[in-house]
Amino acid sequence: MNRIKAPHSAEISIKNSKFIAYLFPIADVTEAEILLAQVKREHPKARHWCYAYRLGAEEYRCNDDGEPSGTAGLPIYQQLLSFDVSNSLAVVVRYFGGILLGTGGLIKAYKESTRAALQTAELEALIPQIIFRATADYAQMSTLYNYCQRAGAQILEQEVDWQCRLRASVAQEHFTQLQSLLVQHQIQVQAEE
Repeated sequence: MNRIKAPHSAEISIKNSKFIAYLFPIADVTEAEILLAQVKREHPKARHWCYAYRLGAEEYRCNDDGEPSGTAGLPIYQQLLSFDVSNSLAVVVRYFGGILLGTGGLIKAYKESTRAALQTAELEALIPQIIFRATADYAQMSTLYNYCQRAGAQILEQEVDWQCRLRASVAQEHFTQLQSLLVQHQIQVQAEE
């Protein structure tokens, strides 16, 4: 399984309609929602912002955003499957060109725009991740960050007060060792389900 390495886009035109496909790596649904809102802000005059995302092997969502049912989100999602891409979001922005494309034309347009972006995007192997939460006293904060950095953990959320709380993801193969090291320092660690 692969994921999008860095944000990427591609554009195609069909019968005066412009389709811009954006690809983003994501870690969770919240990140997908934030990126979708960002694309909508960047293209306020677009007619549709259709999307699909896939997290892991089984969690996904696709949305036609007002296009006829099954003509946009599903073709986008099927391209993610075709390229074996997960932990990624694909958003296709449509600027209507005045000519109706019909059901078959819409399916083809959303499929082809997503494919164009995926064919030119840089993909990387998806390494199974574990998302975890850790809580440490303020004095142990540097120890927590140091061990997380050594394990290659990505900090997703953090809150620093008298205690340091963070939510992070780390390669599944490194989690047990990281957890053991942190617990030795009386840092609470719990994997999310």
